[in-house]
Amino acid sequence: MKIWKGAVILAAIMLTFTQCSKDDEPSLLPVEEQNVIDDLAIGKYLQEHYFDSDGRVTRFDESSEADDSETPLSQLAEQHGEFYVVKNPAVNAEGRAVVSNLQDSILIQYSLLGFRASRTNDTIRYGEPSTYYSTVHQSGYAQWDPTFYYVPRTSSVRPEQYEIPAIVEGLKHFNSTGRGPLENPPVRFQGIIIAPSRAVFGRNTNQMSIPFDVSMVLNFELLQVVDRDSVN
Repeated sequence: MKIWKGAVILAAIMLTFTQCSKDDEPSLLPVEEQNVIDDLAIGKYLQEHYFDSDGRVTRFDESSEADDSETPLSQLAEQHGEFYVVKNPAVNAEGRAVVSNLQDSILIQYSLLGFRASRTNDTIRYGEPSTYYSTVHQSGYAQWDPTFYYVPRTSSVRPEQYEIPAIVEGLKHFNSTGRGPLENPPVRFQGIIIAPSRAVFGRNTNQMSIPFDVSMVLNFELLQVVDRDSVN
C-alpha cells in the first residue's frame, strides 16, 4: 500500500506547529520534531531518486533530461509501520524469504547508507548519504549475516547494540534471488529498505558507529536464505 504521500502530508501539517527557535541552537532538536523532519526528508529522498539500470539508487539530474523517464522511488514505495520497502521491478526474485533472524542466515550483497535530516527555516534537507558498510565497495563479495542483521547470542554481546530491527523486518518483504556468491554480475540490486532514525538507533548508543538521528538506507541483493544451523 503506497501511503507515504499521506504520511508526508500529515508530517508537514505537524511541522507547521513546531517551534522554530532551534535554528541558532547547535544542540539536538526535540525528538518529536526530529521525527517529523525525518519523515519529510524520507519523502523528499524517495521523490528525488530512482533505480538505475544496475538497481543502484540514483539521484535525478536536474540539469539533464536524460533521466526524465525514470520512475521515482516514491511511485514504488510501500510503507510498513515506520519503515519503507522499495522493490526494483527489473529484478525477479522467487527464492526463500526471511522468517526470523534467529532461525535464518542470509547471504547478502549490500550498501548501507545513512543521512541526517535537518530543517533550515521552512526547508527540509538531508545530507548526501554516507556509506557506513558496503560489501560492494569493500570486499566485493557477498556476506553472511552482517551485524546489522544478526549477532550471535552470547553473554558478552547485546544484540540491540548492533542489529537494526527495521532492516531485519524489511528483509522479510523480499524473496532471495537464489544466486550463488561467485555468479556474475556480482550484484543485482533488488531494492531498498529505508528507515527513519527512530527506527534505527535514534539517540541510543550503538556499536555500529552510527551517530544520533541518522536515517538508514539499505540498497541490496538478498542472494540466499538458509537455516541458521546449516552455516554454523
